[in-house]
Amino acid sequence: MEIDAKGYPLREILTKNISYEIPDYQRPYSWKKEHIDDLFSDIYFAMECENNHFLGTVVFNSERKENDKVLEVIDGQQRLTTIMLILYVIRRFYKEKIFDDEKGINSRRSNIQNLLEFSDDDGDIIGLKLNLGEVNREFFKDYIVNGWDKDAEYIEDIKNKFKNRGELEVNNTIIKAYDHIYSVIKNEINYKEEFSEETKKSYDKLKKINEAILDKLEVVKIEVKNDVDAFLIFETLNERGLELSVVDLIKNKLFKNCANKDDFNQLKSKWREIISTIEESDELRNFIRHYWISKHNFVTTQDLFKDIKGYIGKDYDKSKIMIDDLNKLAKYYKIFMEPSEKFIKNSALIDVLKETKKLKFNSHFPILISALEKYDFKVDDQEFYKVSKLCLNFLVRYITVLKRKPTVIEKVFGEIAREFSINKLYEKFIMYAKDNEFQNALEIIEVKQRSDATHYLLTQYEKSLHENEQWIAPERKSVTIEHILPQTIKQSEVSGQKWLEIFGGKDECEKYLNRLGNLTLLGPKAQSKTSNKFFDKKQDVYKEYTDMLMTKELLEYSNWGIEEIEKRQKEMAKKFVEIFTLDIEKL
Repeated sequence: MEIDAKGYPLREILTKNISYEIPDYQRPYSWKKEHIDDLFSDIYFAMECENNHFLGTVVFNSERKENDKVLEVIDGQQRLTTIMLILYVIRRFYKEKIFDDEKGINSRRSNIQNLLEFSDDDGDIIGLKLNLGEVNREFFKDYIVNGWDKDAEYIEDIKNKFKNRGELEVNNTIIKAYDHIYSVIKNEINYKEEFSEETKKSYDKLKKINEAILDKLEVVKIEVKNDVDAFLIFETLNERGLELSVVDLIKNKLFKNCANKDDFNQLKSKWREIISTIEESDELRNFIRHYWISKHNFVTTQDLFKDIKGYIGKDYDKSKIMIDDLNKLAKYYKIFMEPSEKFIKNSALIDVLKETKKLKFNSHFPILISALEKYDFKVDDQEFYKVSKLCLNFLVRYITVLKRKPTVIEKVFGEIAREFSINKLYEKFIMYAKDNEFQNALEIIEVKQRSDATHYLLTQYEKSLHENEQWIAPERKSVTIEHILPQTIKQSEVSGQKWLEIFGGKDECEKYLNRLGNLTLLGPKAQSKTSNKFFDKKQDVYKEYTDMLMTKELLEYSNWGIEEIEKRQKEMAKKFVEIFTLDIEKL
């Protein structure tokens, strides 16, 4: 293996007549505010330090260099992209008119331009020193390179262009990073748009930041001659403690096994499609983990890379199969997370997936992956709907009501997924969340007023009362969860005295306040009228200002105390067993 490894100041790397290119299979730019702030901490340290400050390692593949003077960035692309964003912001400040008369400004403007871009003799840009991966490349050029001095209309047009193509969200990270960098530097140099006595100080501070980045920050540049060596170096760096993401390590291992095969470019293209579909690093990691659990064994995130590495070893076929599988499944996994009429025709399935998302359930995704394969990827198949609904009902029972830990059931989900059948699903689910256990827990459960789970339980109860009618559950912002026994009871008020008398004191009021049987749904207008009133006055509001059937039912009560709450909650619990049934025939 032929390797060139040496420490260089950033200026020396950027002044070379070489273009640095991030391969399309690398994940999109993803650094957030905290990562950028850490980099600025390094810059500030370098500004005060006599010696150069070590920033990290960058791995390049020089396989293409002889032909077109290109180095591919195999590792370090996030840091390198952020440095270039900082330099583009510095260039923007250098070009501000208030600095026109500062000493050396023209030279600095020219020099930083040459570090960022290649120009012809007329000064027109003919290429960039850093070319981002396909997902970010065009946006970076339009928004950062060409958009820095454009008006708001141009910027809005750029955003709309990429929004219409469905590519704005993945590039929002670049916008946020650039805006944050601009704000940090503006504050650091105390920049003012109008010329003043402080202008020279601002310019001098800007120069100092610029020089620290280029001359005091040093990276170890590792240059290898081919993909195989690059991936080997990447793996070695990780073993020696370099901070790398699980997804990067998995990708590297897969690519290392495929790098010298004829279809490597095709496999890289498939990986690019995967990361274009599932853009967030955490979601991509979860996807790979859920895929692995559905095929092999239960694994924690911490052990995911170790298990995958141990299984595929140096085997090309296993690596190829895994990339092919992930590529085929990615768009469906995205649908699990973001259900849409664009991809799903079954409206009932859309509702189930949206409810699953609202309740933040995803531990059952290995089962959905196996079900997809079982039903030939027909996402609108009624059987797939039943599996999704069964999983949702079980998770409401197991996690929301029985308050059991999801980590325990995840292992069971994996077992089901690897030997999938809908009957096996029912057998396991009824074993871990029996009807009587579920009903007993519901009869005494206390819930949080402002939680998605409470809103979901109450809206599902309301929906069940409408029977065959089409009733659409309102969004949380358009409905209020009402405490029938009010949250605030003032002993100085007549209504407060009545409540305390019926419940036998403040302690009993607090004990029953958050019981499910004490809650109902109201519109915002009705809720403002009930306030802390006594029950008979609340009933007047329920009668006149709400269409909710569960709230109308309260008109049948002549009083509201402990007995009534317990009775109502038992009735609700019985109904919930039917609503969240595990009987396949009733789904």
